[in-house]
Amino acid sequence: MNRKSSFTSSAIISAALLITPAYAADSRHTVTKVDGGTFEESWWETLAYCTGQTNVLAEWAKGQGKAEAVALANGSNVLWSLTIKRLVTERGISPEEAQQVALPTVRDAAGLQKQGITIYTATGKMEEEFTSKVERCNSELHDYVTAFPDDLAK
Repeated sequence: MNRKSSFTSSAIISAALLITPAYAADSRHTVTKVDGGTFEESWWETLAYCTGQTNVLAEWAKGQGKAEAVALANGSNVLWSLTIKRLVTERGISPEEAQQVALPTVRDAAGLQKQGITIYTATGKMEEEFTSKVERCNSELHDYVTAFPDDLAK
C-alpha cells in the first residue's frame, strides 16, 4: 500500500466514523416511548434530540409570551453543550467534529417539532404538547446528570 492509498483509506474510515450515528464507545440508556415501549439510544442522541425540540419550543413559547421561554432557551444551550461534551469524551473527537455528528439529529428533531406545533395548534392541543415535551426533556436531562454528574461541573 502506498502513501496515497493509505491516506485515502484513512480519510474514508474517518468520514465513516463521523456519519455513523452511534458505535460501541457511546454510552447508551433506555428510552420509554409514549406507548410504553422502550428502546436503547446513545445519550448524545437523546440530548441532541432534546436540543432541537427545546429550541423550537422556546421560540414558540416566546411568541406566546410565556415566562419560561428564556429558561427553555438557556436549557437548550445546556443540552447542546452536554451533547458535544459527551461525544468529545466518548469518541475522542474534536468539538467541531462532535457538532458535525450531532447537528443532523438536532435539525431532525427541530423539524419534527415545528410540524408538531402546526398540528397541535390546529387541534387545540399545543399547551399539552408543550408541557409534555418540556417535561420529557427535563426528565432526560435529570437522568443524564444522575448518570454523569461531573459533566455539569466544568
